[in-house]
Amino acid sequence: MQVQRGLGASKLAVPSVGGTVTIVTKSTDKEEGGFVGATMGNDAYIKTIAGYNTGVNENGWATSVLLGRWTGDGYVDGTQGEGYTYLFSLGYKPSDVHAFNFTFTGAGQWHHQRSSWLSIRDYQNFGGDDDINRKFNLDWGTKDGEEYNIRRNFYNKPIGTLNWDWNISGNVSLSSSFYGSWGRGGGTGPRGNNFRNSDIDLFPFNIDLTEHLLNRGNGAASRNADGSINFDNVVNVNRSTTAGYIGANSNYDGLLIGSNGFRDDNVNRAVLIRRASMNSHNWYGAISNLKFESNNWTYGVGIDLRAYKGFHYRALNDLMGLDAYYSTGNRNLVNGTILTETIEASPFKNTGLTSDKIDYYNIGDVRWTGFNGIVEYKNQQNLSAVLQAGISNQGYKRIDYFDQTNNVESDRKNITGGYIKGGANYNLDEKNNVFFNAGYIARQPLFDAVFPNFANVINEDLEVEKITSIELGYGFRSNGLRVDLNLYSTSWNNRFDSNGVTLEGGISGTAQYQGIDQLHQGVEVEVTARPVDRLKLEGMMSLGNWRYKDDVVASVFDDNNQQVGSSTLYIKDVKVGNAAQFTSYISSKYELFDRFNVDLSWRIASDLYADFNVAQDDTFLTPDNPGALELPTYNLFDLGVDYTFDFGGSNLFARLNVNNIFDTVYISESNTNFQGTGATLYKGIDDTNFVWFGFGTTWNFSLRYNF
Repeated sequence: MQVQRGLGASKLAVPSVGGTVTIVTKSTDKEEGGFVGATMGNDAYIKTIAGYNTGVNENGWATSVLLGRWTGDGYVDGTQGEGYTYLFSLGYKPSDVHAFNFTFTGAGQWHHQRSSWLSIRDYQNFGGDDDINRKFNLDWGTKDGEEYNIRRNFYNKPIGTLNWDWNISGNVSLSSSFYGSWGRGGGTGPRGNNFRNSDIDLFPFNIDLTEHLLNRGNGAASRNADGSINFDNVVNVNRSTTAGYIGANSNYDGLLIGSNGFRDDNVNRAVLIRRASMNSHNWYGAISNLKFESNNWTYGVGIDLRAYKGFHYRALNDLMGLDAYYSTGNRNLVNGTILTETIEASPFKNTGLTSDKIDYYNIGDVRWTGFNGIVEYKNQQNLSAVLQAGISNQGYKRIDYFDQTNNVESDRKNITGGYIKGGANYNLDEKNNVFFNAGYIARQPLFDAVFPNFANVINEDLEVEKITSIELGYGFRSNGLRVDLNLYSTSWNNRFDSNGVTLEGGISGTAQYQGIDQLHQGVEVEVTARPVDRLKLEGMMSLGNWRYKDDVVASVFDDNNQQVGSSTLYIKDVKVGNAAQFTSYISSKYELFDRFNVDLSWRIASDLYADFNVAQDDTFLTPDNPGALELPTYNLFDLGVDYTFDFGGSNLFARLNVNNIFDTVYISESNTNFQGTGATLYKGIDDTNFVWFGFGTTWNFSLRYNF
C-alpha cells in the first residue's frame, strides 16, 4: 500500500487534491503462509478472519484467499450489523517478461443506522441517568420482538481486476489494469404521510425531537418511555386506520393499501412504511502506463478509460402491516399503480434493479477518457524531480424514467479538464533535505452540478473547478530522530451549489451559486524519536487556516428556468467546517520486556467548525452574519498493550486497545450553525444545534496466528 499526501504523482484521469492511497495485490509477490485472527470488542462486536497464500509454484502460479465475518450491536443504540469480507487472487508469472494477476474482492454488509440528527438537548432529555446520552438514537425500536430500525444501510461492492505487467526490454515496461465493479445496495427510510396521524408522526422535520415529542406530543403513542419506537404499534395503526380498497382495479378489492399522497378509493395516505433508496452502479475501466528508463531519467505515458452507470431509484421494503402501496411517482402514467412487491434490505439479495419502483428512477451515465505523461529525474547524489501533466474528458448524461416526461434522456455534456504538477527534492547532506511540490488542476464538476434540480437540463453556465496548490518542506533524519515540516497553500475555486431562496416581494426561485472559492493554508510537523532503545515517541501538529475567499452573487431562476433576480452569499473569510484546523498528536510506545509493548496516545482537536452548507444556510444571506459556529476543543487519550507469543513454531500476536480511556464527552460534528441570542447554552453552544457526540470509552481485543 502506498499513501501520497497532497497532489502526489498518481496517474489518473482526474487526480485527487488531498492525497491518494494505492493498494496493490499480487499473489506472485507473496510467500507461502497464512493467518487466522479473531477480534472481540464492546457491544458484542466479534470479527473472525482467515487468509492463505500458496506462494509461487514451479510453474509460476500462485493463489491467495481471504474470508472474514463480523457482527455487533454497535456503540449507538439500535445499530446492529453484520458484514462479510472476501478475496480471491490468482497470479501467473511464466517468466521475468510477463506477469498476470486476477483479483476478485469485496465486502458486503448491512447495519442499522443513526441517521436522524439530534440536538444537544435531545441527548439530555432522553439521557436516562446521564447528562448526555451519547448512545441515544431516535430511529430505532423493536418489531416482532427484534431490533428494528427505520434506517438500515446495506451494500455489496465486489470488484474484479486483471493486472498485466510486461517487461518489454531491460528499460521499457508496460503496466495495465482492467477492472469492473458492480455495486448493489442502498438505505431504507420512512415513506407515507405519517405526519398526518399524530400516533405515528415519529420523525421530526426541521425541529428537534424535544420539540416534536415532548412539547407537541407527536408520535407519543408509538414511542416508549426511553424514546425508542414501538413499531408493532405502527403496524396496528396502519391496519386499524385503513379500509379495504374499493377502486376500479378489482384485483386488489379489499386490500389495505397505503400511499404517499393518493387518498381516493379507501387508499390511506396517513401511513408509515419503510422504503429503500437505492444507489447501485456498474463501473468498468482500464488504466495502462508505459515506462521508459534511461540512466537518471524515467519517462512515462498513460491512458485512463472509465465508464460509470449509476442506478438511482426507490423500492418497497416493508409495508408494515399493509397489503399494497399506491405509487404515483411515475409521471409518465396517467394513473398510479398498485404495488405489492418488496425487496429485502440485504446486500446479497435482489435489490430491485429489475423490479417495481416508486417515487423516482434515474440513471447517471459518466464516461472518462484521460491521457497523462510524466518525466522523472534522479541522480545518485542529492537531487530528484518530477513533472507530470494530463488532459481528460468527462461526458455526462442523465436518463430519467419517472420525472422528465418530455425529456427522458438528456444530451451528453462533455467537459474537458487537465492538470500539471511537479516537484523536486534536494538532499542537503545525509541528514537534511528540502522539497517543494506545486500544481494546477482544472477539475470537472460533480454530476449534480451539471444537472441541477434533479432535471435533465444541462447547466450551460457551468465551469470547471480550479485548484492551485503549492507545498514547501524540510526533512531531517538521524539514527534516533526524524522530523518532517510542511507548509502548504491550496486554493479551490469555482465550486458550485444551489438552493431555493425567497426574494423581495415573495418571489421564489433557485439560486445557482457558481464561483464558491476556498483557501486552505497551513503548516504541519511530524516527529519520530527514539531517545532510548525500548522507547519510541511520535508527535504531530497541524495548524491550518481554511476559509471562504469571497462573497458570491448568483442568478435566481424560477420553475420555468427564467431569471427572476439575484442572491448573495456573504461568506468572505467564513471558516470551512467539518475538520479541526488545529490538531496535535503525541504517542509513546515502550517495550517493557522482550515482545511486550505498552503505548499511550494523546490527541487534541481545536478550531473545529460546524459542517454546514453555506449555500443552504440562511445565515449567510445577510451581511455581517456571525460566521461559522466554533465547537469546543477536546482531548482524547488511547491506550494499547500487545505481546507476541512463540506458538507452534510460529507466532501468536495479541493486542488490547482501549479508546477514549477517560470517557471524555465531546462534540465531534455539528450540521447546524445556530448562534442566536438568549439561547440555552451547553459549553457555549446553543443547545438546539444538531450535533454528533463522539463515542465514549470503547475497547477491542484481538488475536492473530501466523503460519
